[in-house]
Amino acid sequence: LVREVVEAVREVWPDGKPVFVRISATDWLPDRDSWDVDDSVRLAPLLAEAGADLIDVSGGGIHPDQEIPSAGPGYQVPYAEAIREGADVPVAAVGGITEPTHADALVRNERADLVALGREMLRHPYWPLEAAHELGEEAEWPVQYRRGRYD
Repeated sequence: LVREVVEAVREVWPDGKPVFVRISATDWLPDRDSWDVDDSVRLAPLLAEAGADLIDVSGGGIHPDQEIPSAGPGYQVPYAEAIREGADVPVAAVGGITEPTHADALVRNERADLVALGREMLRHPYWPLEAAHELGEEAEWPVQYRRGRYD
């Protein structure tokens, strides 16, 4: 089904705009037959063939018996890394990434092609601007906020 959805979106979506597909790399159910990272590695190139430009790799959260490991910084990054290595498809890493230097290192060390933030952006909506400043990079500020720039 997900391949059919990607194909249908790609048919109507402009060629110059990317199609990202978010998947759950694992169901976190190691004690039974369930979706795991090996399944995700096999799925990723099929999604790329269907027209996906990037796989946004997260983890499941659909079963009451799931066993999620310690949710520390980057706890889901190994799943993105496995898909990137095993399927040669660009991936986004997620999961407890809150520090600019951590996000930067994940991309620079080729563990992911992109870092996506969820909860951290909800808590801290100016994170990208502050991260750019911390990393010594320029970021384009919205016109309305330019008076508050770091100078």
